[in-house]
Amino acid sequence: AGIAPALDQARASLAAELEARGPREYALVRTLRQALPRDAVLVLDAALINEWLNHAFSVYAPRTYLTPSSSGTLGFALPAALGAQIAFPGRTVVAVVGDGGFLFSAQELATAVKYGLDVIVLLFNDTGFGTIRYFQEEQFGGRIVDAALDNPDFGVFAHSFGCQAHRARDPESLGAVLRQSLSERGANGPRPTLIEVPIAVGYPAH
Repeated sequence: AGIAPALDQARASLAAELEARGPREYALVRTLRQALPRDAVLVLDAALINEWLNHAFSVYAPRTYLTPSSSGTLGFALPAALGAQIAFPGRTVVAVVGDGGFLFSAQELATAVKYGLDVIVLLFNDTGFGTIRYFQEEQFGGRIVDAALDNPDFGVFAHSFGCQAHRARDPESLGAVLRQSLSERGANGPRPTLIEVPIAVGYPAH
């Protein structure tokens, strides 16, 4: 009982600091937490948005937050999310990816459709390798090399595999689209869903 007030104060202080650093990024994380069930499994890739999730996303149950941390394993999230969905067929499983990392394993949407794994892929699209671009800007005087991507139309790409696809342009619409996607799960049989968020995310510099 004695340590609880101090913990609450520390959490509140960190939340205020993060919101001040990146109000839009913090709002995205908060929206995601509010829209998902407490036992949802979140599977992260190497992406800028996941730096914010590591700082600000509240985790309420064990084995519900799977992250490669700083290993830089681009492409990890989608296949790992499929494994999590097989392990927990009744739970909501969300893979959070950037556009660069997603393209390392995007073909696994075919696996998800084939085996009826209704994972949700939350794709943050900043048309590039955002973390690489950030460090090139910070450490190399803004000299950007091979950090930009020429992406497909991700909605058309997802539909071509038989997935559902939506787009959310801000935290408010992300919450609405997530809730819609959760309500649709299983309505027409299990199908994966891709939600594209065409937003550039900043780095939560210390």
